[in-house]
Amino acid sequence: MMTGTNAASGKTKLLLITDAYGDQVNGVVRTWNEVTRTLKEQGDEVEIIHPGLFKTFPMKFYHDVDLVKPSKKVFDSLDHVIKNFQPNSVHIATPEGLLGMMSKAFMTKKGIEYTSSYHTDIEGFLEKRPWLKWLAHSSRTFERIIHKGSQAVLAPTQSVVDELRQKGLDNVVTWTRGVNLNDFEIANSKKKEDLRQELGLKGKEGPIWLNVGRVSNEKRLQDFLDLDLPGTKIIVGDGPDKEDLEKKYRQEVQEGKIIFAGMQKGEDLKKWYQASDIFVFPSHFDTFGLVNIEALASGLPVAAYPVKGPKDIFRAEQKKQVGFLNENLGAACMNAYKALNAGELEPQDCRDFVKSHYTWENTAQVLKEHLVDLKEDLDKRITSDPVNHKEMELRFSKSIKKARVFSLSDVHISTFASDLPFHDHSKKFVKELKKFNKTVENSDAKKRKDVLVLNGDIFDILESYVWEYHKLPTTKKGRIKNLNLALQ
Repeated sequence: MMTGTNAASGKTKLLLITDAYGDQVNGVVRTWNEVTRTLKEQGDEVEIIHPGLFKTFPMKFYHDVDLVKPSKKVFDSLDHVIKNFQPNSVHIATPEGLLGMMSKAFMTKKGIEYTSSYHTDIEGFLEKRPWLKWLAHSSRTFERIIHKGSQAVLAPTQSVVDELRQKGLDNVVTWTRGVNLNDFEIANSKKKEDLRQELGLKGKEGPIWLNVGRVSNEKRLQDFLDLDLPGTKIIVGDGPDKEDLEKKYRQEVQEGKIIFAGMQKGEDLKKWYQASDIFVFPSHFDTFGLVNIEALASGLPVAAYPVKGPKDIFRAEQKKQVGFLNENLGAACMNAYKALNAGELEPQDCRDFVKSHYTWENTAQVLKEHLVDLKEDLDKRITSDPVNHKEMELRFSKSIKKARVFSLSDVHISTFASDLPFHDHSKKFVKELKKFNKTVENSDAKKRKDVLVLNGDIFDILESYVWEYHKLPTTKKGRIKNLNLALQ
């Protein structure tokens, strides 16, 4: 039997679960939009469970990203879709998201095998932020847990595969990205001139340096904007740091040396690629960097740091150098510019490189090769009795009441890594926390310095959900107070 396909038809019936969907503008959404489009064009069926189907709340610090509120409706929806759609494969695209965690818990309880994918370097992101660095080591445990149970973890590059294996994940495979060449094209000199006039770039001296993507701290856009380069720098995209960057570089913006073009999609985005000369990618944290191959498909060479993502993209054979990597980003930019000026590199060379190595058809095929074929009748698993958690809940209650020092270690109450149903149990757990706090404040326990220690991978967004949802007192910085909690 072919993996992840119907034996009779040879076609895939994929249930895809993703927190990244809809109007979110990022590489994860674009990847799955293109992969599902390709699968459907090949005659496969795809059913998607996404945040738009449920009640959501905005992600802290990223208010344009909506997270699903844990609820019974999520599990009911999974029940309904599996019974009626009868998928022969299940893939959880974002196991680190709340919807992904709930789905992982559901599949695990029902014994339904699934695969997952890796899109975000959580540890690298945390390591570079002094106020979050203390969480970086715990992120390794978190990554192992969220992918535990997955039959195959699809990672975008060999560098990421190697890193995940070093962290203890063995079932990792390389799943590269692609680009739809019909969506991007090279502009000849006349068209480029017309586009520059249309976009307000006519008369700009020197090269046009372009970056496309989310305007947020992890993209390291200041590395690009601080460079002393000839010509004009353009940032296409939106995000939480856009306003701050516009203020910081107000003088350059007024002089026309830096342009923040805002969010662009479809044909409008295509024009910005075509009107530019060189693509600059300063990020250290992207696991791939889909915009790099979109730029190449538009005829733009890429200047970047030699880090995972760019390093892996340009590991493929280059008949002519189209990727310029250097620890000195300014040097990488100027090397790309000199190659264009000297005629050593033509825009078509960039497009040919993409055509040879990165297509969505290949991406979809690799996915299909690693999907798990669900051979057994899913109805039996869906209708099985749920796990009884009363014994676990009673144990927590008794422990809190008796403890002088109560340490909750690696239970991960804010994730679905534990065996506890998040929404229902978190209510009961917080109720017991309040009782514990009241006991400490109103008895001799206070003299004994009773303390509750939470020791686990409690990430900011998940932690804030638990405390904010249950309306617990917090300081302005979001730290918990009046509950005698020591977060480790």
